[in-house]
Amino acid sequence: RAAADANAARIVIQEDGSGPVVPAPTVLFADFGDTILLGEAISGGSYALKDVGADMWRAVVRSGELEAAWVSLRDQYAVDGATLRRDLQAFAERLAARGLLQDSAAEPFQPDQDG
Repeated sequence: RAAADANAARIVIQEDGSGPVVPAPTVLFADFGDTILLGEAISGGSYALKDVGADMWRAVVRSGELEAAWVSLRDQYAVDGATLRRDLQAFAERLAARGLLQDSAAEPFQPDQDG
């Protein structure tokens, strides 16, 4: 039996977060460290999210809500809170428009004192 490559990517099933924002049921994804590969089964579309996009995907899927993802990313990146909030909202909206994310609550971010 051949030894497993320690650098090979693993395809894992990431459980949905506890909030309303989740990958669409027709989406498969794999985490390759700095890149997330997404595949949408109905359209056949495939996408690669790199670096910050991959981090945004992970934060949104882990938390299941944009506000919690924003907090996680704000702690990870040295960026203005308002800029991050705007970028994360636009990211989620683009993915939702492509059928990759769905939000059962569909509520926009609520402003707070941090940005």
